[in-house]
Amino acid sequence: MNDRLFLEMLDKLYFHRDDNAIKSDNGRSLLIGSSKNFPNAALIAAEAAILSGNGYNAVSVPDEIYPIVFSRLSPLCIYEGISNEKDEFESDIDCSFLAKYDSVLFGNGAVVSEKNYQFMNRLISETDKNLLLDASALRLLSQYGTDALAKKKKETKILLTPHLGEANSLLNAGLHSRNPKDYLEKALAFCEKYQVYMLLKSVSSILVTPEKKYYISSYPSTPSLGKAGSGDGLSGYLTGLLSFAEKYFSYSDIISFGDQMIHLLMKELEKKSSPALHSILSLKDGMKLYLESFKKQ
Repeated sequence: MNDRLFLEMLDKLYFHRDDNAIKSDNGRSLLIGSSKNFPNAALIAAEAAILSGNGYNAVSVPDEIYPIVFSRLSPLCIYEGISNEKDEFESDIDCSFLAKYDSVLFGNGAVVSEKNYQFMNRLISETDKNLLLDASALRLLSQYGTDALAKKKKETKILLTPHLGEANSLLNAGLHSRNPKDYLEKALAFCEKYQVYMLLKSVSSILVTPEKKYYISSYPSTPSLGKAGSGDGLSGYLTGLLSFAEKYFSYSDIISFGDQMIHLLMKELEKKSSPALHSILSLKDGMKLYLESFKKQ
């Protein structure tokens, strides 16, 4: 992303908001995930979504871990009751609740099971706005079949956010490379076939579009993001941005902006102290530092 566009987006999305807007004008996101083994994955995603500045965020987790997650979650988040199962989501639910949301995230910390695969199938076929699939959702596609993506509605935009290990499985790449360019040919063919977007997450990420175009990131390396939870934070932040920012900017530009922002915020913290001391849980502190420095310019 060129510097001029990045600064234009930063200024519009964070400093020049509509004075007359109400919360629904600024987008609504739903984040679905977590399990007994990974109870805080959806929490991390939701906390990052809040930093996007969108209108509001709802979270849905299995009933068994609801008390754990919502005792720690920001009071700004609301609950969307989807599951009455111990550690999974129901596939035969009434999906009318989706109409309330502009963007939906599924997969972070969820159990990899056939029942959750069927639930994801419902999301893919019923969502008509923005759907992000991350973490366990990508493993579900790899294990049970990527043809579930063919069920999406024409108007729906789906973003897959695999790290390179997940991309290797998803694309049947047969690679063990840490260079996202090595996965590019297969990713281009995959995105064209299923008409989806894919962000190949790495030290230098690549966004691939359904039109067989791709965009390589230009941010500095950020060692503090090489830790658990970083992907949850990125996918949550992107979900928040995509719930409202398309009123002003293109889908691809929003994804590139969000990816770059996460890295720049963490790099701001790395300037203060060792990258070993920071993780995605420090993202709010990085946001404050970065926006303060931008406002002084």
